[in-house]
Amino acid sequence: LPAAFPPLRCALAALALAAALSARAAVFLSSTTFPAGAPPTLHADAAELTAAQAQAGPGGYYKLRAKFIVPYAPGYFQAIDIPNNNGLRLQGTPGAGQYTVECYWAAYDANGTFRATGTFYSHAVTVLPPSGGNIGLQADFFNGNNFQTLARSAASGEHPAHDWNLGGPAGTGVDNFSVRWTGQVEPLFTETYTFTTGSDDGMRVYVANLDTPLAGAYWDHGYLEASGSIQLTANTRYQIRVDFFENGGGATARLFWQSPSQPREIVPLTRLSPPDGGQPGTPPTIVTAPASQTVNVGGTAIFSVTVGGAPAPALQWRKNQTPVAGATGSSLTLPAVDLGDAGAYDVVATNIHGSVVSPAATLTVTPAAAEGTGNGLRGEYHSGTNFNTLVFTRIDPLIDFPWQNGAPGQGVGADDFSVRWTGTIEAPVSGLYTFTTRSDDGVRLKLEGATIIDDWNYHPPTERSSSPVYLAAGSRTPITLEYFEAGGGAEVALLWQPPAQARTRVPTSRLYAANGGLPNAWQTLVATSGVLYFTEDLDDEGNGNGNFTSSIDRHDVLVPGPGSLRVYTTGSAQTFGAIFHSSGSPLVTGLAGNGEGANFRVERSIAPGGYYIEVSGGYQWNDTSAYTLYVEFRPEASPPRITSTLQAVAPVGAAFSYQIAADSDLPVTFGATGLPPGLTVTGGGLIAGRPAQAGTFAIQVTAANAAGSDTETLSLTTFFDPPASSISASATAINVGGTVQLRAFASSATGTIQFLNVDQLAPFPGYYGAGDVDDETPPNLAHHPATNGYVHERTLALTLSTAGTYRFRATAGDGAAWHPGGNEVIVVVADTTLHALTVYGGTGGGTYAAGTVVPIVAHAAPAGQTFSHWSMESGPGTIANPTLASTTFTLGGGAAAVRAHYLALQPPVITASPAPQSVTAGQPVQFLVAATGAAPLAYQWRKDGLPLANGGNRSGTQTAQLSLSAVTAADNGLYDVVVTNPHGAATSAAAQLIVAPADEASGPQLRVHRLQ
Repeated sequence: LPAAFPPLRCALAALALAAALSARAAVFLSSTTFPAGAPPTLHADAAELTAAQAQAGPGGYYKLRAKFIVPYAPGYFQAIDIPNNNGLRLQGTPGAGQYTVECYWAAYDANGTFRATGTFYSHAVTVLPPSGGNIGLQADFFNGNNFQTLARSAASGEHPAHDWNLGGPAGTGVDNFSVRWTGQVEPLFTETYTFTTGSDDGMRVYVANLDTPLAGAYWDHGYLEASGSIQLTANTRYQIRVDFFENGGGATARLFWQSPSQPREIVPLTRLSPPDGGQPGTPPTIVTAPASQTVNVGGTAIFSVTVGGAPAPALQWRKNQTPVAGATGSSLTLPAVDLGDAGAYDVVATNIHGSVVSPAATLTVTPAAAEGTGNGLRGEYHSGTNFNTLVFTRIDPLIDFPWQNGAPGQGVGADDFSVRWTGTIEAPVSGLYTFTTRSDDGVRLKLEGATIIDDWNYHPPTERSSSPVYLAAGSRTPITLEYFEAGGGAEVALLWQPPAQARTRVPTSRLYAANGGLPNAWQTLVATSGVLYFTEDLDDEGNGNGNFTSSIDRHDVLVPGPGSLRVYTTGSAQTFGAIFHSSGSPLVTGLAGNGEGANFRVERSIAPGGYYIEVSGGYQWNDTSAYTLYVEFRPEASPPRITSTLQAVAPVGAAFSYQIAADSDLPVTFGATGLPPGLTVTGGGLIAGRPAQAGTFAIQVTAANAAGSDTETLSLTTFFDPPASSISASATAINVGGTVQLRAFASSATGTIQFLNVDQLAPFPGYYGAGDVDDETPPNLAHHPATNGYVHERTLALTLSTAGTYRFRATAGDGAAWHPGGNEVIVVVADTTLHALTVYGGTGGGTYAAGTVVPIVAHAAPAGQTFSHWSMESGPGTIANPTLASTTFTLGGGAAAVRAHYLALQPPVITASPAPQSVTAGQPVQFLVAATGAAPLAYQWRKDGLPLANGGNRSGTQTAQLSLSAVTAADNGLYDVVVTNPHGAATSAAAQLIVAPADEASGPQLRVHRLQ
């Protein structure tokens, strides 16, 4: 269609693509013929997407992949690394050629774990060569040996393969010049490549890393080669830069490469491309940066990034600025993190137009708490459903009681009772915890006094869960669980679900009973009713013989720890019993009638583990007999465990107190040795007094009960109190010329405060401030951050006239020294003044704030001219790329002006043709030509109308000077030169070279001719 109808043309193109896609099946590319560097989009049909999502599961995702089978690099992988990427463009392509591409999907679950791949679909594709001009490097030629003045530029088609000898490139002198080649290099093989510079004078090459040279000898010298090696991947483009300078004498610049499969050669134009690859597009941008996060040890950290740019940028994740191997997708998953994974993570996005680094995201890894040493919760058992009468108290290791129709313990019935468990619960890791109760009847759960589950009513066995609650690793949170049973079945259990873990019973090791639990209180493990059945034995004739055989009931029990076990029955039945290990070996047998009535009863020490109890009946006339079995456990008493913090500080002479705390099942007494002078300890564990000596003291604190003792070392540091200080600011961001008020507090007898400029390590003018604002005796610690003595407050108003970032800290004096405060404030001063930018010969002028990046575009060149470069006319600022007609300018702190320059488009003009020469054989000859015209000028010398090439005794055949060494009669002829540039050509006048034999140069000689 004509260009006048672009909407219609686009619509038809879209319909054509849609029709093509609808006709395909499986996983496929939108096009199988495309130019290098312009990749197609990747698609999957509905059936494949459904299969991929099914494999991924709830919350999971898929990624479509395209695997190019590339010559010299089998398995070359080209992936779009974005979840659910149907219809998105490939991130790149190999070089021109014909390939097989395998397209498929990969499925990942909600945690980012790989699950499955789909069917591989093979397609034949053709990658076309890049558009014209997309070979060779960009070359910039400068006058001056350090890139001082740009003489000319070639956008492409150049490479370091020059032997200027005593000449130089067009546009510069023969000495004191420099050249910079930039662009990309694309190897043929996945191998280690060796790059070699061959130069006279200095030359260096950068490959992939433009910060550090790979090879080179960058100093003044004769011809010299220098090499360096790097691992490269086939058909992948890498950034390359080559720098060269010439001081004087001969000038040579050559760049070679070789690998195990690549013979040594000058890097050819066909494996080089200019900086932008000859492709349109935009440099990468960070759309959504990765976010910082805190993860527990063993948890999973997932960072993600969204980037823009065309073509789609390649990504590389880094930790602490070091690349993470294999981390090249849009997300980075770190499963089962440990403390070594903590750090700063960012991602580098790169395409042919540039690269960008995302802001760093900090991963904080929270260590898991040490293995718990808890003993359970303190249970207070009451008769009545509203804690009416306390019957007994005991330590329950677990809250998981399926009492059903049994009683929880002696003195409390099977119905109409209530229990309150108290203590603390310890979190093994940081994060959100969900608590669950299972009860029949009512239950209430509180953390730190706040009710998180409230199900205080009659109901059958029911589960209730809390909202997620955040707990820090190692923290102990007060917990209260209340329960009542009215009638019928009775059960109660406490469960939790820690972060990224399954739901379980809250283990004993994480429960710490409140003081007052009695270790010798019996805990009911089993309270259940049963019925024994009796069958009369038969004689040989099938008649009852008066002997009865009892049924045998089995009751399993788990003993939670070492202690005593009590087993007994109640009821009217005559019972017999035996206790077995879960393996079947007997522990106690022959239990009979030694309890109340005809019931059995036994009490003995026992080790933790699984057991079962068998109950049978004695002689009965009845067919059945009812009984109730009780299995009760009393844990061994354990020594106390000191739980108080084992570090403390105290000012000398100030009142000090420290309470030794311990978990104990029995009454406990405390002691301490190694106290500094001025401190004493009570039997209740209170260390108090006024320390009279400075130093660090290792105090041995002890806690003892009837079962043993525990000793820990308390580190107490006492010191002569220096003044403390703190600072705040009225604002943390102001404009140039604005005023900020600093405010500082200090605790010192003198009240002296000064305000310090941290970066200059010196006080500001007027740093002593405006004097005391208020004093408090004693200090109000909730108001001021002081620790001892009078609290003083000072303020200081500062007017800041220079843009920048300022850091302030308060220091407090005690009459002998200054003591820096514990914090600092940062104030950012911004320059919002607008400055004028004048653009001569282009657009972009206006008024802008300092630091603004302004696009500037040169006007279209006048007829017969072309854009040359930008120059600074006045003022501060930076031109991003002076050689581009469309570039950017970053303003400094004042008005500025820039100017666009143009060059005339002039065809070559011969200003001096080569001169005829007559010489003797064996002598050297040089022909010179002078020409003007727009750069670059190219030269081709001819003899008798035929082009000459370097070789033999000829050199400089494509320069302004042709040199012939040791001429012979064969060199006789007419010599001229054709000078060309992009705007035309000119041919010099021909100069005749006459070469006389050497004997004619020495005067008349006798010549003898043979007669014919």
